[in-house]
Amino acid sequence: MIDRILQDFEPRSADARAFALESRVLLIAASNGTNIDIALTAYPFEEEIIRRASRYQFARGVQLTTASAEDCILMKAIASRPRDWQDIRDIAVARSRAIEWDYIERQILGLSEAIEAEDLLMRLHEVRRHAE
Repeated sequence: MIDRILQDFEPRSADARAFALESRVLLIAASNGTNIDIALTAYPFEEEIIRRASRYQFARGVQLTTASAEDCILMKAIASRPRDWQDIRDIAVARSRAIEWDYIERQILGLSEAIEAEDLLMRLHEVRRHAE
């Protein structure tokens, strides 16, 4: 699937394929320059993200299935790059009172064997305090 997508979209880095295989995220750019991150599922919580996704009218005649704000925050917290935390803050400010923070916390606690859940939860609580 990765190779098929890379036939139609510009990779955002020379090692986009290798990065996607390692991180399960394919970084591409649309023809208009819009950056797109495609999450490739590998874990049960990602199936839940797909189940919770909704349709978004991206442009006239173009609908995309997108992850919820909570699931975007969850995925970005797990990735934990500096840009991800800025994105989390931006999402939190834009959607502050509508975000289901309890859902995010439950998902992170469910992954506690694979990630540093305590540190992520502390950082997310800080973001939430500043957003509300």
